[in-house]
Amino acid sequence: MRLWSVHPYYLDAKGLVALWREGLLAQKVLQGYTKGYKNHPQLTRFKNTTDPVAAIAAYLGFVVDEAEIRGYHSDRNKITARQCTKKNYSHQRATGIRIRPLIGKAER
Repeated sequence: MRLWSVHPYYLDAKGLVALWREGLLAQKVLQGYTKGYKNHPQLTRFKNTTDPVAAIAAYLGFVVDEAEIRGYHSDRNKITARQCTKKNYSHQRATGIRIRPLIGKAER
């Protein structure tokens, strides 16, 4: 399972598509719909939030936004509808990382 800790903007096409697929799998795991991957270390940052399913939904929202900007077609309906939208769930809270320091490093 690959759930990158950088903004989807920095991923190539294959990485973005893989992130979308892996994120949907993570969503199923956090919802309790799968038997495997329950203790995967990539899920820790989502499990440590008050609402893990809303956190992964916000994360997937950023992924699908980037896909649409690039002209790719992703089905937004696959993201679980929760009260927590990306407007009130920042990328930093959803992923546990800060974007600003990474942007400076990427430009060097």
